[in-house]
Amino acid sequence: MIRLASALRLLAAVCLLLAVTAFFREPLRYAASHVVPGLSASFGVAAPASGFMLEMRASVPGARLLVDGVERGTSPFLGNIECRADDEVVLVVEAPGHSSWSRTVVCREGGRLVATPVLPRE
Repeated sequence: MIRLASALRLLAAVCLLLAVTAFFREPLRYAASHVVPGLSASFGVAAPASGFMLEMRASVPGARLLVDGVERGTSPFLGNIECRADDEVVLVVEAPGHSSWSRTVVCREGGRLVATPVLPRE
C-alpha cells in the first residue's frame, strides 16, 4: 500500500511538471515572424503598451546590453525597450575579451524580441 501511495505521488509530481512546462512553452509557439541569426521576433503576444519586450540571453553571462548607446543591463536580460512604432533601435551586446554583437531592429509596439547573441572570443 505504501509503494502504491509513493507511486501515485510521483505520478502526480510528473503530471504537474509537464503541465507547468507546457504552460511556459506556450509563448514559444508564437514563433518568429522575422528571424535573423541570434534574434527572433514575435508580435501579437502580451507586451508593454509603449515599445517592445526584449529577452536577451548572450553566450557570455554578464555581457552588457546597450540600447541606442545606453547601458540597459546584463545578460540574461528581460525588460521593456521604450520606442515608437517604426523607430530603429540599435542593440549592442559586449563582454571583455569577446567580439561584440549588434543588430538594428525596427520597433514594433506590442512585440517581443528574443535575442541569443553569440560572442566569440577575440
